[in-house]
Amino acid sequence: MKTCIGKRVAVIGAGPAGLAAARHFTAAGSPFECTVFEQGDDLGGTWRLSEHVGTDYRGRQVHSSMYKNLRTNLPKEIMCYPDYPFPEYPESYVKSGKVLKYLEDYASQFDLRRLIKFNRVVLEVLPVKSAEEDKTYPEWKVTTLDIVTSKKETNLFDGIMVCNGHHSDPEIPEVEGIEKFGGHVMHSHDYRESTPFKGQRVLVVGAGPSGLDIALEVSKEAKTVTLSHHMKTPEINFHGNVNQAPDIECFMYEKIIKFVNGSLQEFDSVIFCTGYRNSFPFLHKDCKITTDGYGVEPLYKHMINIEYPTMCLTGLVTFVCPFQLLDLQARFSFSLMSGKCDLPSKEEMYEELRADQEWRRNKGLGPRQAHKLGSLQQQYYDELAQIAHIESIDVVVSKLSLESTKRIFSDLCTFREAKFKIIDKENYIEL
Repeated sequence: MKTCIGKRVAVIGAGPAGLAAARHFTAAGSPFECTVFEQGDDLGGTWRLSEHVGTDYRGRQVHSSMYKNLRTNLPKEIMCYPDYPFPEYPESYVKSGKVLKYLEDYASQFDLRRLIKFNRVVLEVLPVKSAEEDKTYPEWKVTTLDIVTSKKETNLFDGIMVCNGHHSDPEIPEVEGIEKFGGHVMHSHDYRESTPFKGQRVLVVGAGPSGLDIALEVSKEAKTVTLSHHMKTPEINFHGNVNQAPDIECFMYEKIIKFVNGSLQEFDSVIFCTGYRNSFPFLHKDCKITTDGYGVEPLYKHMINIEYPTMCLTGLVTFVCPFQLLDLQARFSFSLMSGKCDLPSKEEMYEELRADQEWRRNKGLGPRQAHKLGSLQQQYYDELAQIAHIESIDVVVSKLSLESTKRIFSDLCTFREAKFKIIDKENYIEL
C-alpha cells in the first residue's frame, strides 16, 4: 500500500512530538507545507511549567504536568533528538528548565516558530472526500478556535500528525469511600511543589517514575510519606521518613485509610500518581480512532491509522527514549506521506495489530500496557527504520535507557548523580 499525498500537513501540538514533526516536514527539499496548531501561549508542551491548576487564566485546561525541581530520569546523552545534542552540561540528569531551553533552541535552530499558530485549540478533525478524483485518501478538515479572538477557522489538509501529548487527562482510580476522606486528594497532574505538604502525613499512590520522584520530593517537607503500590520488585531504597504499603482497600472515615493487608493509617493528603488516559476529543468518529483511555486503535506500529494512513498519532508507546522515538516517528511519517516507502495491505496491518494484542494478553499485560515497549524498544526502532528506509536509533540509546530505568528502582535517591558518555553507536561509559 503506497501513501503519497499532497503538500499540506497539519501538526496538532507544539511539544517535543510536534516540533520533531514540523522540523522534518519542512526540512530542506521537503515538498510539504506545514501548519502547527498549539493551544498554549508558547511551545514546549508538558515541559513548560504552569503555575495554574485545572484551568489557566484564559480558561484553558492546563496541559502540562510539570512541577518545580523536576530532573529528567533519563540522561541527557540519550534524552536528546538524535542529531541535536544537549549543550555540554556537567550533569547527565538535567532540570526541566534546561529541557525547555533545549526545545526552544531546537525550534530556533530549525526556524519552527513561524509555523506555529499559538492559542489555537483544535475543535475537530474530520475526514472528507477529496475534490481531486485521483486521491486515494480523504482530505482532513481541521476546525480550530483562536482563544484570543474567539474566531473559528476551518482548513483542509492532506495529512495529519496528532502530537497532542499524553499527560493531560489524569486517571484517578475509583476507590470505595474516597468521597468521605477528610483530607486533601489530588492527582500528580496538579502537583507543583512540596512546600504545601510541610509537616503532613502524605500518601502517594503509584510507584511509576512520577510516583517515586514525587514521594522523594515530598518527603523533604512532610512528616511522613507512605508509598502505596503493588509492584512485585524488591522494596525501593527510600531513606528516612518514607515507608511503603500495599494497595488501598478503601477510605474508612475522616482521614483513615485501610490497605488490602488490613492495616489502617491516618493521612492528611493523598497524591494519586496513577497515570493518564489517552484522549483525542477533537477526532471525529469518522476518523475511525477509538480508545479505552489506554490502548488506541486501529494503529499500525502503534502510530499509523490503518483506516486512513495519512493520519499519524505519535508518542503513544511507553518505556522508551521519548525524544529519540518522536524523531524516528516523524521521519517515518515523512517517508510514508512522501511516497518513499510502502505499507502492507490493510488486511496485513490488521493481522499484525491483532497478533500484537494477543501476544500482550498471553504475556499477562493489561490494558495499561497496550503500547509498552521497554526491552522491545530497539526491535521497534529497527522495524520502523527498515519499513521507511531510514536510519534507526543507535543501540546505545536502548542500552542506556534500560540501565537508567533499572537504577530508578534500585538506587532512587542517588541515581541522578551518575554521569555518562556515549562512546559509539553501541557503547557508553560511566564517568
